[in-house]
Amino acid sequence: MKNSNYYFINTQNDLVSVVSLWITIGSSRDPDGKEGLAHFFEHLFLNKTKSSPDKISVLRKIDGSGLFFNAYTRKNAIYYYFIQQTQNQEIAYQLLLQGLREFDVDDYQINREREVIINEQHQLAANPAVYVWNLADRGLWPNTSLGGTELGTKSSVGTITKNDILKHKELVFNSDTIGFLTISASDIPDDLKLQLSRLNLPSGPTYKSVNTSGSSQSRKILCEYRNSESVFIVISFPLPNLLTFIRDKWTLDFIRNYLASGWSSKLVERLRQEKNYTYWVYGGVESFYEAGYFRISMSATKQHIQEILSIISEEILKLQQHELSFEDMQHHKNAMKAHLLKHYIIPENMLWWYGWNIFITKRIITIGDNFDAIDRIIPAEVKTAAQKYLPLEKMHVAALGNILEKDVRFSGGT
Repeated sequence: MKNSNYYFINTQNDLVSVVSLWITIGSSRDPDGKEGLAHFFEHLFLNKTKSSPDKISVLRKIDGSGLFFNAYTRKNAIYYYFIQQTQNQEIAYQLLLQGLREFDVDDYQINREREVIINEQHQLAANPAVYVWNLADRGLWPNTSLGGTELGTKSSVGTITKNDILKHKELVFNSDTIGFLTISASDIPDDLKLQLSRLNLPSGPTYKSVNTSGSSQSRKILCEYRNSESVFIVISFPLPNLLTFIRDKWTLDFIRNYLASGWSSKLVERLRQEKNYTYWVYGGVESFYEAGYFRISMSATKQHIQEILSIISEEILKLQQHELSFEDMQHHKNAMKAHLLKHYIIPENMLWWYGWNIFITKRIITIGDNFDAIDRIIPAEVKTAAQKYLPLEKMHVAALGNILEKDVRFSGGT
């Protein structure tokens, strides 16, 4: 690359190393009718190279070298990573370099991998707790790539050809979209860094924002019927794009934890501890180049859905109308820190934390920086953020199960 995009995060764990390759173009850039292209490409990387044309031999080398390999496609990124003992991290980088230098594909492998991806789609559809989040995306951003699943559909994946894969390679294999991240107690040798800097990848095309105008026709209520005892439900509030609201993300993360995270978060306390309506209440704040969401999800029986929606609205209104006390703020800040620590010690979560911040938001933030930001949040900021980003008239509901749209009523709904 013309300018090396390599980052090293020094940890005190001298046993575990995480090595990764990041591509800052994800499924939101999939062309119309080719939804799932970025994910399809993800599957084919390291599947076959010119010096290792046999996929099985590549995977055996990975396992036999003591490496754990995986990859994910997100809305704005694809990332490949290896987890290994520190002394094996150079092997991981050599494999990534081989994939970048020698990427190869043929129709036979594309057709074989297509079947694997269709099976993956079936698995996703069979997991209602995950599938309903994709349904919620569709409700927020209908008829856009941002509103589709990263996996695409059977129909769209069926149209993807070798030419599509090679065109996508030209889009993503460039110096503006590719970066490397090592999380380890030991950095890689200088000669390996030199190899990364001499990839001589071309400069990438100017980023073009994805059209999310479909969100103006978003579905305030979107239900998909399934014959099941439980209804899986997601409550979403649309957020602006990443750069617009990044300054407020800390505060929204606090609100997410206040409402739906630990044992004493308000919705877990009310809906599980007091009412026994659900096993757990989950929350999420996600931001992309194009848009984002604040989200709460759970499962419950149909008869409790209306009361659940009323309780959620009630807790949000409290945040909008009254400032939290110092004691409440400190209590939930402490709980939020514990929640972060739980995730931080998991290598994949640490990788996502640092990688997302470095390559997507273009900033390096440590766990200590995060704790400092949490400590700085004040009650007035929580109230203002709840008013600004969580107005009940912007609330969207997606539900999967034995429920119809006419069964869902809430303040701000239709």
